[in-house]
Amino acid sequence: MYITATEEQNVIALNEEQKFGNRNIQGMQYKDVISLDKKHLFVKLDELNPTINGKWDNRFDYQYSSVSEAVVSCLTRHIQDENFYSVDYKFRTFTHIDTVMTGTISEIFLKENEVEQILSTGHTNNPNTSIDINTYATEIADKPVHESYKALLHAFVDNGVPEDDAKDFLMKQAAFDIIVGNEDRMTNPSNFVSAYNIKTKISRPINLDYGRALQIPIWTRTTEQNYQFDEWFDEDIQGFTDSVLQKNTSLLYGLNNKESLKFLKDNGFKPFSINLDAVHKDLDDLYDLFDRGPVAKFGKVKIELMKSILEHPLVKELYIDTSNILTYDDLTDLDTQQQVS
Repeated sequence: MYITATEEQNVIALNEEQKFGNRNIQGMQYKDVISLDKKHLFVKLDELNPTINGKWDNRFDYQYSSVSEAVVSCLTRHIQDENFYSVDYKFRTFTHIDTVMTGTISEIFLKENEVEQILSTGHTNNPNTSIDINTYATEIADKPVHESYKALLHAFVDNGVPEDDAKDFLMKQAAFDIIVGNEDRMTNPSNFVSAYNIKTKISRPINLDYGRALQIPIWTRTTEQNYQFDEWFDEDIQGFTDSVLQKNTSLLYGLNNKESLKFLKDNGFKPFSINLDAVHKDLDDLYDLFDRGPVAKFGKVKIELMKSILEHPLVKELYIDTSNILTYDDLTDLDTQQQVS
């Protein structure tokens, strides 16, 4: 029975008579599936899963990973590639009984007859894993990049992903992880995910979980209270940008920038097509949601950080801006306008 919810002005009220939280869904955050407007949505709250002992570190990056996921989704939403499926996380405020929380909603990516399959995990009670965690460590994670890639490719193919699709996806995901500075990929094999069709025996690889991207380790509640954006941001932004681009655990994290670009090119990667104007618009709209809650300054810095990263010379090697490229629909509209005039 899914918990029911209503939404008004981007605030989701969870049914007070129902208990939130599915403890069988692994991960640090408290998660569940809700029913909203006759649609099932996956929810990740910025609350620690009760099955985990302890508390969040005093870092907004950990306490509010929804911010990174929502900011990065403004990018993934406009990567024009139907073969690179990325989960789209939307930032929301949630209320349940007397508690106000932040988190994300996303559509459930599984289709009919599909089950989620993860590469590996330290949790021994998950039957939908491809390889055990020790094998992952010794045969993939601890190997040089070219050997890790071959082993990952083999694991994806064994799990039902067509070989060409697996090659294409792994290169795209590596490039994506470099762009957003994802620190939670090779160190967390449960973030290598596919949707396995139990009838066709074919899998679709899924790009998801951006909570450890765009990391700003120094940000705490004190930083949020005292940060003077107008005075300090112009000096800080370059350091934030460089830090993100120097820290990732992508498939290629053992290589320098030049080596990474060569590896991607040698293995068939083509720059992403991204509508940069649309990304910027979504980022600007997102700030209105952040501005109302406990992450106003943190959210604003993350938004500007995403914009700064997309202007970095390294990142510009990884995408083509399609904002000013006319599509067939654009040409049709122009033709129609000329005929009318």
